[in-house]
Amino acid sequence: MACHIRSNSLPSTSHPTIATVEHHLRILKAHDASTSSSVTSICSNLSILKELHEGVTNLIQLPSVQNALSTQQLEKWVEEVLDGSLSLLDACGSARDIKYHIKESVKDFESSIRRNKNGVFGLTNKVKSFEISRKKINKMVVKNIRILKKLEKNCSSQLLNKDSNLATIISLLKETETISFLILRSVLAWASDEKERSKYGGWSLVTKFVQPKRVHYVAEQEEEVYGLEKVDEALHALLIKSQKGSDACALQNVLKQLKSLEFSIQEFEENLEDLFKSLIKRRVSLLNVLNN
Repeated sequence: MACHIRSNSLPSTSHPTIATVEHHLRILKAHDASTSSSVTSICSNLSILKELHEGVTNLIQLPSVQNALSTQQLEKWVEEVLDGSLSLLDACGSARDIKYHIKESVKDFESSIRRNKNGVFGLTNKVKSFEISRKKINKMVVKNIRILKKLEKNCSSQLLNKDSNLATIISLLKETETISFLILRSVLAWASDEKERSKYGGWSLVTKFVQPKRVHYVAEQEEEVYGLEKVDEALHALLIKSQKGSDACALQNVLKQLKSLEFSIQEFEENLEDLFKSLIKRRVSLLNVLNN
């Protein structure tokens, strides 16, 4: 049964704060966050998401909204949204940690191939070590993607009387959670190795090097492919060139792609940090509602 709360004093749907939140939600939905794959598009979504949560915080801090949310009849919905805010913080924190691990793995690998003095044998071993590190990180990615999918499904909740302004506010809070989990999932999907495994038929870079005839080169068809894919393509070329003893240019290309990947991860980290701060402010505002 829907819960009816008197909300005459609440801001109407035309209120500037509500309009701002709805505006950011429309933009993110139009961007189709589930299919965003480039660094530019994902980071753009993260930036808009931060602004969305800042708008939600401003909405929660309106005295009339705080008074309405603090009523006993709405305790269930407020606690539900509060739980969601904690899940969002955990998810954003996990995404930050994963990006950090990728960055450190890339830095270590870059340093090791710069110091390599054992020719193709040494290079092959270093690539193997990099692959092992990538697989460990990918397990973390897959695990967190599954968690986010489950959180997305759990976001739905029985709403209040749909004709009330209060129902609109609760609905906006829930929609913000759902779109947030979706965008954070796109951040993790960018770091997943699934596209590489599909692209190269499940063969590792080292295996392709040992049996080069089994390799099918896939040309770049998108304007901006995944940073990890570019690194893999450059590494594959380097391994082949090393076998022929002409790897200087190929090595420089690998180092270039690794540096580009570092910059991409840095951009992710900065946007995730900004988002994390906005999520903390949102949660504090919700806690203030419960404590009043």
